Amino acid sequence: QLQANEEGVEGSADPEFVHQARVALRRMRSALRLFRDAIGPRRSRAWRDALAAFASRLGGARDWDVFALETLPPALAEHGELVLGRELSARAERRRLRERAAARRTLASRGYARTVLAIARWLAFAGDASDPREARARVAPFAARVLRKRHRRLLDHARHVARLTPEERHRVRIEAKRLRYAVDALASLFPSRATRRYRDTLEELQDVLGAANDAASASRLIGEIDPPPAFLHAARRQFAAKAAGDAARL
Repeated sequence: QLQANEEGVEGSADPEFVHQARVALRRMRSALRLFRDAIGPRRSRAWRDALAAFASRLGGARDWDVFALETLPPALAEHGELVLGRELSARAERRRLRERAAARRTLASRGYARTVLAIARWLAFAGDASDPREARARVAPFAARVLRKRHRRLLDHARHVARLTPEERHRVRIEAKRLRYAVDALASLFPSRATRRYRDTLEELQDVLGAANDAASASRLIGEIDPPPAFLHAARRQFAAKAAGDAARL
């Protein structure tokens, strides 16, 4: 998934390539954490740290894509000043393009290439020649144990979720992602119908928390395009309401 989106990040203006590359990096980090004992804890940590740095650089591009293309336009339309709207949109677009250039430099860096090649090399030589049924019998108890643990962690962090601060909900969002990616990786070991329902519920939770997180990010990014104080105050009030999320749905 990561390598399938590299060319799009480097040569296309479509924000979906950056988004999918970031998702791939998160999935890879989740897999490295999930299977760290098989990979080796030190090697797993080094690769996770490297991928986290790349994800952070792509994160700036993704945040500005969402802000400039999805979050800012409705706020400007509600404000109703056309000249101001064009100027702020232009500032956001310039910043978006700078962040996209930084993302492209990340994928063109030697550090990125070395990390991806090292992981690919390990995968190529880490094959297990044992009988697939024996392998499944070994991994099924491990999978059940991991998912139970991550399920409990999500519920612990999500207690009273409707009353949590944006920072506390961000922790819930991280736990939901880790559980979702683990379910995706291990789904073939469990009954498909029940697994699909469980995964769909996790996906819905991620959508609600993701929308709230985008609004919280917008409240931070709006100040970086230097809007007039009156618009800044109104926009942040609007974003804060969205960041609170849909309590009943949560």
